[in-house]
Amino acid sequence: MMPSPFKTLIGPLYHPQLLGDYLFDPNIYVFVMNGIKWSDMPPGYDMVTDQFPSTGRLLNYDYAQSNIQSLLAQFPPQSPPELLIWWGLYAPVPLDIAECPIPTLLVVSDWHENLSVVLRYVEAFDHILCDRALVKILNQAGHSHCTYWPSYALYPERTYLESPPLERMYDVTYLGSLNFSLHPMREVYLQRLLKLSKRYKILIDTHRYGEDFRKILNQSKLIFNYSVRSEMNLRAFEASSCGAVVLMEESNLEIRDYLPPDQGCILYNSENFEAQIESYLENPQALQKIADFALRAVKTQTAAHQFEKLLKRLPEILKLPRRIRRTQQQAVSQRALLRIRQTYHLLLDRAREVAVREIMQWQSETSSPEALNAMAACLTDYEFNPEPSGYRSEISAEQIFARLFQTPHHPLILTNAAWYCFLRGDFQRALAYSQGAVQLLNLAKFNPTLLLTWLDALLPFGHNSFFLHWQRLLAQIYQKQQAPEALKNLLLWNHKVLQARILSQSSFGLNQAEVLYAEALALLPEFGSVGFELARIQRLQNQPEKALQSYQTYLRQHFFQAQAHQEFLELLVETQQYEKACEWFKTMQPLFDTIPRFESEQSQFRRLRQLTYYLADSPQTELN
Repeated sequence: MMPSPFKTLIGPLYHPQLLGDYLFDPNIYVFVMNGIKWSDMPPGYDMVTDQFPSTGRLLNYDYAQSNIQSLLAQFPPQSPPELLIWWGLYAPVPLDIAECPIPTLLVVSDWHENLSVVLRYVEAFDHILCDRALVKILNQAGHSHCTYWPSYALYPERTYLESPPLERMYDVTYLGSLNFSLHPMREVYLQRLLKLSKRYKILIDTHRYGEDFRKILNQSKLIFNYSVRSEMNLRAFEASSCGAVVLMEESNLEIRDYLPPDQGCILYNSENFEAQIESYLENPQALQKIADFALRAVKTQTAAHQFEKLLKRLPEILKLPRRIRRTQQQAVSQRALLRIRQTYHLLLDRAREVAVREIMQWQSETSSPEALNAMAACLTDYEFNPEPSGYRSEISAEQIFARLFQTPHHPLILTNAAWYCFLRGDFQRALAYSQGAVQLLNLAKFNPTLLLTWLDALLPFGHNSFFLHWQRLLAQIYQKQQAPEALKNLLLWNHKVLQARILSQSSFGLNQAEVLYAEALALLPEFGSVGFELARIQRLQNQPEKALQSYQTYLRQHFFQAQAHQEFLELLVETQQYEKACEWFKTMQPLFDTIPRFESEQSQFRRLRQLTYYLADSPQTELN
């Protein structure tokens, strides 16, 4: 292990394994968030609970109060660090990052949830280290100061081959997020995987950590994987280290550097997905050969190995001419806006409170419609989702919107105002603002490229289809796979859904709501929960056959949605279509066989099934 050639300050780190043994290198100084708590479980949650060992070079970082100046002040003036590596965007970036007197590197991963923020922060750093997909996006956006570096690695303390080996009882396993708004294509392949459950033992699960997580990997032959950003992701390292074989999408940009196809992994595409699984499961010797190769390969890809690769590149990177950090030329209020937008969406405990407090500090310093719109959006969300601390903002979203409406209207302002009024139950104003936004978007002179120039603080917040798809479209636009018109269509979809929800508040508006939901589906088929909402509206209008058709269409695309299955079956029973209900239960059986999370809902399905079979005069059967 080569020593660090520079006195380097790295952070904020959220668990000690990120650097491996380099944590103890005398030239490495690490800063961590003091007393860190998470409002939700971040990636690798079981790792963030680990305590940092005392190295004598561990600095505290209070993200609500600290800045770069105070961070560097912890070093003797005669011996400052030579380099700052800012690790990820999991913590708020200080306002004065662009004034850092030493060279700065930003490590970026998980950018699929905050690409708009990443695209602005790259101007504050001297160099960016990221995955290959982001390098391509940044290059297309005019940024050349970026280099590929894998931010994921093997953590051998966390995942390893059990001794003695466990029985590999699962033929194919998926462990990961079941939020399909995050990765729609993953849902498509998991539905295909379900269909193989009659022949093979399939497991699909989420929220497994620690020993339980490692045990399942050791009990699996194949691990289904579909990366979010075409990266060599953490699951690929984990699976290989436990003796399982990774089944990865063929379009992945990085896995071939670590696990050669048919030698260290198995690649699939839409044409050969099932064939690849069947072929290798029927040839256990070939499968074991791949598993053995992958196990050896990832042992040389630990966190320490990856960091050593970075250290070897540092002299080359630091020899590059110092570029002008354009963020230095921005007004401090502009930097504050970006920090507020970033902070509000973080998983850190009280992050939203910190962001709102900063809004209170900066709102009087700006008259920018873009900034005020972002502040109004955050205050709207905070009004309905306050922190448990009980902190309340002194200024309301209504007051910020009042300032905004003194300027010419913008479709993004009207979008947020419409959602604000909807959440407050002021449906008349909400509808008027939404219709106004649609009129502006549909003007012949409206240029969709303008949607790229404003920071995307758009309601509704959260890990929902709208928010995540906006980030996906940004990536596709910068990669020339989509035109800015796609963002306009997404906004129009958003307004059709919003208007449908407004009109469905009254029985007199149900017919119009049905039309709007249908138009939203036509704009973006297979997207969001619109088909589900459409079925409910049709059911409320006493249109059972149309509702049944809408439920069935929705479930063909989103087969994992338990609530939709339940409502569909209830409606079949209500309309005395007992035989169809029995047949649908048969199609659902793979869900009960492969997904443990359905166990919590089995009681309601069991009662419904028993009633269905009784009414159909068929023998009752128990769920497996």
